Amino acid sequence: MTLYLYGGPKTRVSMPKWYLAEKGISYEYVNIDLAARQNLATSYLEVNPFGKLPALKDDSNGLVLFESGAILQYLSENYAKEINDAATRAFDQSVDSFCQLHTGDRAIRSLQ
Repeated sequence: MTLYLYGGPKTRVSMPKWYLAEKGISYEYVNIDLAARQNLATSYLEVNPFGKLPALKDDSNGLVLFESGAILQYLSENYAKEINDAATRAFDQSVDSFCQLHTGDRAIRSLQ
């Protein structure tokens, strides 16, 4: 299983990167250079047809997500369940709140 996180400078990739690091979840970071318009390259448009960043690809199930809030929600629900202490649960709930605040709902947008 490999997670690929696509992002670049001056994008909203910082929150998913921080969450992955905080939880100790392994992933590969793919830097997309917006100035060089790499987000419009065919290879990236296959990941996210809208050409926006960030995006997350999960090889374990073929799921591709975009929007930092949806990515955080997915990671919280699928990759952080093994930790059950109160502080970690509180952190996960704060991620849920962040997602609701910034997306207006808890919907995950999937490209399959």
